[in-house]
Amino acid sequence: MQCKIVLTETSVSSSKAKGILEAFYGDDFTNCLPIEGSSSNKNQPVNPNQLAQAYGLNITVKPNPAREWAAFDFSLPEGSESAILEIVDAKGKHMETIALKGNRGQKLVDTRVWHAGQYVYKLKVAGFTKSGKLVVIK
Repeated sequence: MQCKIVLTETSVSSSKAKGILEAFYGDDFTNCLPIEGSSSNKNQPVNPNQLAQAYGLNITVKPNPAREWAAFDFSLPEGSESAILEIVDAKGKHMETIALKGNRGQKLVDTRVWHAGQYVYKLKVAGFTKSGKLVVIK
């Protein structure tokens, strides 16, 4: 939020925001990089997945669609060494909860006992959540 004020305002609020950043956080002011795919319009809502990715949280699944297994590749924000991966079906039924260790890695999930359909996965760490969809076919 502070970055948006500093970059988008031309009035006194911009100067105050710069002063706060420098005084209370001990850093010289630098321009904040925009999140990819977003504009600097302060009224535009921030996509939580984009914000999580900007902090280094990322997860992908392959193959997608999956038949017998799915490989989740993940990376966590700097300083994070553990996370939780939750998978639910389209009706919200819990399928898996997996504790992930390490800053980055891969976790294989056996999908042979799952029904064909769509599943939602959520990676949770350090107050951030990144989600996506997995399709299982038979």
